[in-house]
This record gives sequence, C-alpha cells and structure tokens, in this order.
Amino acid sequence: LGGEVGLAEQGELGFPPVELQANAQDHPLISLLPERSYWLQWHEAEVKQVPPSLQVLASSTHSPVQIMTGPDRVFSLQFHAEGIPSQIERWTAATEAGDSMRKDHGHDEVARVRREADQHLPQAMESATRLFRRWLMNQ
Repeated sequence: LGGEVGLAEQGELGFPPVELQANAQDHPLISLLPERSYWLQWHEAEVKQVPPSLQVLASSTHSPVQIMTGPDRVFSLQFHAEGIPSQIERWTAATEAGDSMRKDHGHDEVARVRREADQHLPQAMESATRLFRRWLMNQ
C-alpha cells in the first residue's frame, strides 16, 4: 500500500479522545462511530505518511491518523478496538507488559488506565461490536 510508520514524538497510553473527521460521515463503517469516542491506546508508533490509496477519517491529539480507510473494505485502526476488561487487567497486571508500563510510566499510570477502562470500555466495546459486525457482514 505504501506509506510509512515510525516512532511517535509522544506515544499514547490510556483512553484519549478520538475525533472523527467530517469525511467519516460518508463511510459505511466509520459513520457508525460517535463523533468523539474513547479507545484503548497503547503505542509509541504512528503513521508518518498515509498510503496514497487510503484516506484518514479520525485522529487524536497525539496521533493524527487514528483511522484510515481504502478500497475493498480496507480499514486500519491505530487504537485497540479489541480491548476488553480481561485484556486491560492482563496488560496492567504483574506481567511483562504491565511491568514495562510501570517502569516507563509509573504506578499511577497503571491506576489511571484502569480507571479510564472502567469509564470508557463499555462504549468502546459497543462501538467495536457494531463496527466489526457490519464489516464482516459487508453491509
């Protein structure tokens, strides 16, 4: 597809707001999402150059490319739409990922991500279900 991914100036961790762009309202999948939604972010990379055949439909403060779409039902998400409570618990527990998070961001960040998960995961899971159901059923 082309494009380029690289290390972000500032990674994202937690549930920052993701804003749909005006062109998202015309997309059969992405238009199902709220104009502003909160998704699990756990990354230090970002899209540096969008592939020529794709268009950006959503962004966040630190990631200008949160959703890209293209022809033939292609779409790309920067955030973790697959996030569920047990996954958050595993990732923030005393595991390699959780230990790395505490080392890089401190114990307060683990607590913050868990609080944000309690607040935002229900809406994110509902939106993800609608998104993936329509994508799989090609409607």
